[in-house]
Amino acid sequence: MTSTVLFRRLLIQAFIIAFLLGCSADQDKDADQPNKSAAALVKEAQQLMVEHGQGEELEKALKLTERATKVDPDYVSAYIARINILKRMGKVEGIVKATERPVELQPHPENRLSLCMAQEATGKSDGKNLECYRQLIEDIEVDSDTPDGRRETYLLALRLAGDEAFEDELNAYLKSLDSDDDDMARELAKFKFIEKSREDLLREIAPVSR
Repeated sequence: MTSTVLFRRLLIQAFIIAFLLGCSADQDKDADQPNKSAAALVKEAQQLMVEHGQGEELEKALKLTERATKVDPDYVSAYIARINILKRMGKVEGIVKATERPVELQPHPENRLSLCMAQEATGKSDGKNLECYRQLIEDIEVDSDTPDGRRETYLLALRLAGDEAFEDELNAYLKSLDSDDDDMARELAKFKFIEKSREDLLREIAPVSR
């Protein structure tokens, strides 16, 4: 066997060994992934959103949140991150489903309002979006003698339900802000509850509204 042939054989063997070691390293890396906590996966997804925020990186971030929900189905932050990524991608598919789980885990008015709005925005309400808002309004009123603790959620539900109490409640809210001398909060409230259209409000929940 000539030295040239021997050298070629050794070179090929070295290449094969390097290739196998690389595959092994990739497999080890993949094997480590299932051991990551839901929180770690969500953090990684959020980093991809901040650092890249488009294209394939968003797809990777979305997959990370999906894995996070499988690692810990009760981890609300995973669903919130998933919703934000879906909105960034301009996809309505999956937003309602991702919004349903936080309501199951934490059925407070803010999460319930987001679900009502997501269902309306994506056309998944089956014509019952007003009923969704009205039920939420009733529950807020029953939970407390005054909805002060959740005033903005209450006002938004009143507006979206077309409730006749909306105008009086809004005026009372704006008046309370006058007494607090909070110009910024007052202007934000006027923008949110008076100047923004229904379509704009719904787009905050889902990227495409009907």
